[in-house]
Amino acid sequence: MNKPWLRWLLWLQCVLLLVMVAGMLANKLEVVEFRLAFMTFVRALQAVMLVTAIGFIGLLFVWWKKYRASIKPALYTVLLGGLPVVFVFALVGQGLKVPAIHNISTDLDNPPEFRYAYQNRQEGLNSLDAPADEVRQKQRAYYGDTVKSLVLDLSPDAAFDLALNAARGLNFTITDVDKAAGRIEAIEETLFFGFKDDLVVRVAASDQGSVIDVRSVSRVGMSDLGANAKRINKLLQAIVEDMQ
Repeated sequence: MNKPWLRWLLWLQCVLLLVMVAGMLANKLEVVEFRLAFMTFVRALQAVMLVTAIGFIGLLFVWWKKYRASIKPALYTVLLGGLPVVFVFALVGQGLKVPAIHNISTDLDNPPEFRYAYQNRQEGLNSLDAPADEVRQKQRAYYGDTVKSLVLDLSPDAAFDLALNAARGLNFTITDVDKAAGRIEAIEETLFFGFKDDLVVRVAASDQGSVIDVRSVSRVGMSDLGANAKRINKLLQAIVEDMQ
């Protein structure tokens, strides 16, 4: 026996998934304001979760009643909804393992300072100021052994060139280069949703030759889900690999 409401449920699921994608693209392409795009995505995701749950109940029902004609639409509803839900929850689950901070620096005593990024800072975005004491304490407790300054046996000029080439190699959007001040500013945009985070690199002389410090700040959100620390280490690792 065919249950048409399960086909309607499948169509609704497809529409909701398109709304989710539209929310992501709207933010990535900067068509609408971030909060509207994000809430569109969140509400659509919540609806997808509800439809997936109803689809799963429907799947159990038609399987139990042996309504073979309705098994496929119910199954597709569950599969189509389950994939993005699992992906989002896996991402959030990873983020819950890290402290809820979004301003990460290799040097917490004297964090690298932004210059250019302040000029294009929109209202309502996270501050580019040095991290607060509470944030520094959380970073030291969690990232103390993993997010560190990079000391090189190179002149500051040579280290600066390495850092700039590494940032370009990682496809960061370079927004400002000041070799005299030893400062590089850049933006990295996430593949999904197009979140933009700001990055500043500072290259200075040291007793060993030079020291490279990096600070990465998320524009939105209380927690970066660990993205800023990963970005910093990715850049520093690229610099080390370019030396070899």
